[in-house]
Amino acid sequence: MTPDNTPQFRRAQGPEFIEGQRTDRELSPAFGTFTSPSLSFGASDDFHAVCMKRTLLIVLFGALTSCSTPAAPESAQQPTAKQLTGSYYRGDHTGYNVTIDLNDSGNYTATWDGCLGNYGTARGTWSVAGTIITLKPTAETGMMKGHLRQLNLVRKNDTFVFVPDLKDDYYRKYGPDDYSAFHKQKTKPNK
Repeated sequence: MTPDNTPQFRRAQGPEFIEGQRTDRELSPAFGTFTSPSLSFGASDDFHAVCMKRTLLIVLFGALTSCSTPAAPESAQQPTAKQLTGSYYRGDHTGYNVTIDLNDSGNYTATWDGCLGNYGTARGTWSVAGTIITLKPTAETGMMKGHLRQLNLVRKNDTFVFVPDLKDDYYRKYGPDDYSAFHKQKTKPNK
């Protein structure tokens, strides 16, 4: 306080107040105190700056994590193998059309058809653990040799789709559409 009982707004570092006017003598370090020419702070500047900084970081972190690609569902929402049985399609309806049939016996068959006919087949066993479906082929032909080994379960609306590669650029840009993910079919798709 000054002799006339007016507060003195002088700080060791950061912005200073001179005769009621604020001047920014020093720049605030990264993630340091918040300064603004239009705002003036009182005695608890450091406490408010820390609170403001933490709040900003929490909001920023939340915004960044919510802008990600569709994630695998939580384990409490995991379907059983029996719920996953059925016929699934992925493709562009021209040269890349792959159908996987998952049987409740634990066996699967897969075919790759295109505009020039059948490009390959696969058959074997399948299992689900967590968010991963593992395919173990016992026979593969043509383009299906080594084509599918694992599929990631991804929730889409009220169902699941199978995504071969969650890091695929197309999937990351467009999400789980017909081309990037296997979708359960009520009937076999027309190719």
